[in-house]
Parts: sequence; structure tokens; C-alpha cells
Amino acid sequence: MIRGIRSRMNLAPMNGSTRCWLIDEAHQLSPAGQNAFLKILEDTPKHVYFFLATTDPNKLLKTVRTRCSSFKMESLKPKAAVELLESVMEKEGIEIDDEVIDAVVNNGDGSPRQLLVLLDSIRHLDDVEEQLQLIYKSEIKKEAIEIARTLMKPKPKWSEVSAVLRTVQEEPESIRWMMLSYANSVLLKGGRKASRAYIIIDAFRDNFYDSKKAGLSAACYEIVQEINN
Repeated sequence: MIRGIRSRMNLAPMNGSTRCWLIDEAHQLSPAGQNAFLKILEDTPKHVYFFLATTDPNKLLKTVRTRCSSFKMESLKPKAAVELLESVMEKEGIEIDDEVIDAVVNNGDGSPRQLLVLLDSIRHLDDVEEQLQLIYKSEIKKEAIEIARTLMKPKPKWSEVSAVLRTVQEEPESIRWMMLSYANSVLLKGGRKASRAYIIIDAFRDNFYDSKKAGLSAACYEIVQEINN
């Protein structure tokens, strides 16, 4: 790769006035490759620009880092993620339920690319349940979202919640973390479901390492009682 860049970088651009190279995962270059690249950086033509994308800049040689301008890319905040999705949906004529948008934002990890990949993967589905199942692929996520959706109902019945809990096979502590993540996403978005999300977060504050499934059941029962009383 370095040899190819070196042989072509002095050529004039075919279109425009500049020539750009994007080196993705630049930290994976071997020490020999980085040293060879250093020589290129020391004698770069004025019309050439290099972009070194990396999630671990400390693995780059210091001599390489000092010859670069650093720009730290931060994850999108939930509000910005929703705005991105709504903008794309409007342009593409996509209609998706608010609950599904919340799920996309929750699983997008603030990455624009991941958000759009998730959106594209569900755009052909009309059923909300199918969309959520595709987003929450793992069993832990499926079980957590099912519990959360049951608890998010206006007047959740303990019989419905307990029926869901009886099917749970995954580690309760892992489900607790997923529940907190889901509820936090709803809480940050605000709206009529925010108060319910806070109740869930409050009930799931303590870990289930010792109480196991009993702790999960007790937390859900506490939520149902608080909502209905």
C-alpha cells in the first residue's frame, strides 16, 4: 500500500486540484509500514492530503503523530442521532414508529454509520415487533426489550409481566444493564414516557449478582405496584 501511494502521489489529480488518501485503521500499520509512511509525510506534495483514521492513536509512532493535526471525533448525542435519522427518513420517505427510532438510537452507539445501517436494515419491514427483533438481535436484548415494553404500558398487569419473566433464560444482571440502557434512552428523549423510564431506572439501580432472578422479579413487581397505586 505504501509503495503504491509513493508511486502515485506526485501525479497531478485527474479531477480537481487535490489528491486525498484515507488510511483507515492506521494504527494497524506495522512499525516498518509506519516508518515508510513517515518518509512520505516528510516530503508530501502541496496538492496531496492524508487522513489517518484510528481508534487507537497511541499505537502510531510519535514521529507520525507529531506530523499530523489531530481531530477527535465524538459520538453523536441522542438528540443529534434522532435529528439525523429524521432527516434521512424525510428525504427517503421512510415512516418508523417512535419506539423503533429509540431502539435504533440506543443501539447505534452514537455512530452515524451504525445508525444508518440499522435504519436501512429495517426500512423494508412494516411490523414494529419485527423491526425491534432485528435491531435487538441477541437473546439478552430481546428479553430485555420485551420486559421493558410490557412495563411501559399505561397500566401494566403483573400477570403479563410475570408471564414474560417466566420465559427469561439469560443472566438477570445482563438483562438489568440492557433495561437501564433502554430506559435511559427513553428518559433522555423526554416526552410522556420519561417518568416511566425514571421509575424503571430507579428500580433497577442495584445489581442482581446475589439475588439473581428473584431480584429481577422483585424490581419488576416494584415498578408495577408503583405505577398502579
